[in-house]
Formats: sequence, structure tokens, C-alpha cells
Amino acid sequence: MRSLSVYTLRTILAQLKSGRGSAFETRLLSFVHKVIAPNPGQFQDALRRIVAEDGWYASQRILQEALRTPLGPWIPDDVLPQIVFLDTEIHPRTGRILEFAVAVTSGFLDEPTYTVLELDKASAGQRTPDGRGLAPASVTNILKQAVGRRGASCWLVGHNIEAFDLPALKDQGVAIPEVSIIDTLELSLVTEPMR
Repeated sequence: MRSLSVYTLRTILAQLKSGRGSAFETRLLSFVHKVIAPNPGQFQDALRRIVAEDGWYASQRILQEALRTPLGPWIPDDVLPQIVFLDTEIHPRTGRILEFAVAVTSGFLDEPTYTVLELDKASAGQRTPDGRGLAPASVTNILKQAVGRRGASCWLVGHNIEAFDLPALKDQGVAIPEVSIIDTLELSLVTEPMR
């Protein structure tokens, strides 16, 4: 069978969006499943080409429509943006990590998932040997799970993250993944420079 073309995929998604009725959508999805089921990679490659050709911003509508159909599970992770919000509480004198929190969202349909690691609630294995800070390995694990395999389609976001959070975490031995960084402090200075 020939590969699924970008044009064919665009046409299918447009028909699903047209709202012709559930019987039509059921037949169309049944056809798509027959075409794609033997090789979901064709569908994934076509979606990747759409995003590459049109850009992520212009592809949002197509991706959102596909996510709402039974084709959703076949959408490759690397075309969906993931946003990881990060916040830390660092002891001012010792530099130890007292609290670490992340919220992860795909930015589309899912609700964010939260992970908070607090010193007073952390298990012994999540603390430093003296018990006065969070173990860098525990924080690295949480951050690694939050970012996952997304790489280029993941953004790490935080307020003053570039000047404070990331250097403080690195100083404690936390491995910071290679992803794009968005510092909301810098954004706030652009939007309200006199503040």
C-alpha cells in the first residue's frame, strides 16, 4: 500500500471537522483505520510533514481535530508541544533544595499533572544523607520524567528560572535536560519595562 499523503490526511481531517453526522464520521474513521492500522507510521509521518511544512502554530487546528478522534493515540509525541512549569525553594545560606515542583501540560487538551517534592514530606531516599535537603537524584528523576522524550517540542518555563532556579539546581548536582527555556521574569520585563 502506498504511503498516506499529506493531502489525503488534510482531506480526511477536514471531513471529520465538517460535522456531516456521526454515521459519515464512523464510516470515514473505519476507512482510515483500515488504511492506517497496518502501518500507523504512515499517519505519523504525514502529520510530521504537515507540521514541518506549515509550522507548529498553523498546524494546531489539525492536531486538535485529530486528537479528538480515535486517531488521537497515533499522534506522535514529538509533534505535540509539552510545557513543563518549574518552581524551586532553595535555602538562602546552604543552597540546598527545600522544595521542587513541576506542572506538565501538553498545551492542548489535557489537564496539567503536578509533582511536588517537599522536604518535610519527602522519604529518606528522596533526601540528602543528612536529611536537610532534597537529593539531587530525586529532583533529576522528577525533571527527567516531566520532560520525557519530547526534546525539541518541550519548553521548560519558570519565573527567574535562568538566573536563579536552574543555576541553583545545577550547583546541587541536578541534571538539567537540553530543552528550550522560557523565563517569565524576562517576559514580564518586556511587557512592563517600568515595573
